[in-house]
Amino acid sequence: MVNEGVFAKLTIIDPDVAVRIDGINVRKMRCSDNKEVKRWRLENYQSTEEVDLEDGDYYLSATPYWRQIDPLPVWYSVKNTGTVKLLIKCILSEGGLAFKNVTTLKSGSEMNIAGCYRLEYKIGDYSLRNLSVLYINGLGRQNMLKLVNAGIMEIKDLAGKEAYLLSEKTGIRITKLAEFIRKAEIACDIAISGEFGIIGEERVDNVIATKVGDIMRKTGKSREEVEEMMDALGNLAVAIDGNYLRKLQLEDLFE
Repeated sequence: MVNEGVFAKLTIIDPDVAVRIDGINVRKMRCSDNKEVKRWRLENYQSTEEVDLEDGDYYLSATPYWRQIDPLPVWYSVKNTGTVKLLIKCILSEGGLAFKNVTTLKSGSEMNIAGCYRLEYKIGDYSLRNLSVLYINGLGRQNMLKLVNAGIMEIKDLAGKEAYLLSEKTGIRITKLAEFIRKAEIACDIAISGEFGIIGEERVDNVIATKVGDIMRKTGKSREEVEEMMDALGNLAVAIDGNYLRKLQLEDLFE
């Protein structure tokens, strides 16, 4: 069964947990304030239900625990039981708020994860809004760390911020912050019609490099529709780091 929207299910798959009595704590967290709304403690092939992340309003936090002095990784699976891609990120539970992308899971896909000591995994809906601010074009790691320390971790956190106030808090120049904020807003607003599904698996940078006429012939769309899409992708190329842009497929941007 596939659920319409953002759903995930976590299951312990490690055959040794029954002996070691190790497991995974899973928490459903509210994105707006990082407050816990539900918790599961998984051991010995236990699983959560299919957790509704309510179109990105919530995410799952998964952290291992041990009852032994010398812990080993605890294996568990994450399954996407919804129609929206899941983004899996990992974050050091000690020493910082910065995180990195691990992978994305398409609808119906499943991935096994080793719950390692000191690592927390965050599972939420995939969208540009939820990417690290590091992926803003030209921002760089040094500015990312300054923003993270000010509580700006994801692209959506930066969109709509007041450059002057944020400059005082971070030490980043106002003109640079205004540029980054605008790029974040562009990334948050990008949405491509799913009617371009026939080229959904094409890489975004390849689509940008394709002639309008060729896309019209392949998709059956009008020149106006294709040019509108190309304008949006051109703006995205300005807003998002080029290395990440080359990893994006067009379907990642569908409404």
